[in-house]
Amino acid sequence: MLFGCWFVMFLLLKRDRFFWDTVTESGLHLCVCVFDWGTVQTKMADSSDADRLASASARGELKIVEMLLQNGANVNEKNAFGRTPLQVMKLGNPSIAEALLRAKANPNERDPLFGLTVAHDAARDGFEDTLRVLVDYGADVNIQDSEGNLPLHLAAKEGNLDVVKFLIERTIEPRRANRKGMTAHELAAMHNRQSTAQWIEGHLYGHVQN
Repeated sequence: MLFGCWFVMFLLLKRDRFFWDTVTESGLHLCVCVFDWGTVQTKMADSSDADRLASASARGELKIVEMLLQNGANVNEKNAFGRTPLQVMKLGNPSIAEALLRAKANPNERDPLFGLTVAHDAARDGFEDTLRVLVDYGADVNIQDSEGNLPLHLAAKEGNLDVVKFLIERTIEPRRANRKGMTAHELAAMHNRQSTAQWIEGHLYGHVQN
């Protein structure tokens, strides 16, 4: 039972550390078993193509993803937990991203909890290859989440310098502050991502640092 509840949370939140930051900062207490597990089990037993495609995408099973797409699975249909296959995909597998995007997956679908796109997820977790594929297929790196963060903010906060370098040239307002008044540079500095903070400072406010 407990495992099942945690599994549901994993699918819903898709390894989103930003969620846990928000919970911690707000002092909220999360009850992981608020879901009707019987209902979830029924949905899983009667899984749709959307559920199967989302599960295969999350596991990084490219051949199964391609087979389901060839058999007519709707790439933008949401699974039982309200997420599209692209939203729950294994982020470190750009081939999965490309297969879904070739099938017209929407790269700018927002997560209903915090308004995050897959570009936010890839930037935060440092998956530059996947982010490049997303951008090639129309991902908008200038979308803000519900906290006003661009993908650039999240990459800087985590110290993902290669991702920051990729994003900063594609971000219309790289000096933009989020809703807490923090710029990407300030987030990197606050979280002791010194090399990232120094590079952003040099690139945006002075000489470019390599």
